[in-house]
Amino acid sequence: VIATENDSEGDSLLVGGQEELLLDRGFPVERVGPIEQWLDAGAFAQVNPGAAARLYERASLLAAPSGRAVLDLYSGSGGLGLTM
Repeated sequence: VIATENDSEGDSLLVGGQEELLLDRGFPVERVGPIEQWLDAGAFAQVNPGAAARLYERASLLAAPSGRAVLDLYSGSGGLGLTM
């Protein structure tokens, strides 16, 4: 659990302000389909792991024809790239 101070004029959560670690139990691990993701405080992850697993599976089928390479240029927490 991390408390982040946002003293900027905008409403962005991660603005590089002061952070205070309140509780540390290590990185949370989330299973999405066949993979496990370790999430840090600033990571982006889908809210619903079941729906994310279906989305990643479908996207990987559509985007990765046999024998071709796929680049995950915005990986967030990496779920889509790791699924491929």
